[in-house]
Amino acid sequence: MTAPAPRGRAEPRGWLGNVVLLAPKFVLTHRLPRAAQRPIHVATHVLIAGFGALAVWYGVQLAIVNSALNSPALEINLAWVYVAPAVGGGLIVLYALAAAFEPPPLPDPGGLDETGIAAAGDD
Repeated sequence: MTAPAPRGRAEPRGWLGNVVLLAPKFVLTHRLPRAAQRPIHVATHVLIAGFGALAVWYGVQLAIVNSALNSPALEINLAWVYVAPAVGGGLIVLYALAAAFEPPPLPDPGGLDETGIAAAGDD
């Protein structure tokens, strides 16, 4: 439950914002030791890369099927339109593989800034 906003100021986030911002603190993997977090971190990003690879595969298939068709209004080959999922899937694969080799994020120090002092809000 959030504290009421001071009079004259809008509340910066509602209950949904609190759920989204506080959810990572309650995830099981963040409570595991760092050595156990690494394989889970890599496996998660490999699964994301697999999803992107599927998007590439089916996007290419879709572009091949539609390569014989032309758009009547734009007068371009429809393969160019249907290659977008393949390009997006390729970008997902690149991002996921790059993220898999980064170390897992460090735990949040509890709202403290770099000097160890709690932030006073958005003044």
